[in-house]
Amino acid sequence: MMATQGYAAMAVGEAYARARELCLRLDRPPQLVTVLYGQFLPRFMRAELQKAWGLAQEMRRLGEAQISHH
Repeated sequence: MMATQGYAAMAVGEAYARARELCLRLDRPPQLVTVLYGQFLPRFMRAELQKAWGLAQEMRRLGEAQISHH
């Protein structure tokens, strides 16, 4: 969808929101970081910077947690 509709398309955000719900039901699988990045891009492109910042912080925390588990 990003390629055909653009990064800021509402449909992209909706698809990633659904993917996030599924990831959370599966107790944070490795795909969650990719999903968060997919949610981050449309918000960043639409200059929704507070929301983008929150998603970036969440990705950072997940990365730190993965590093501390290894």
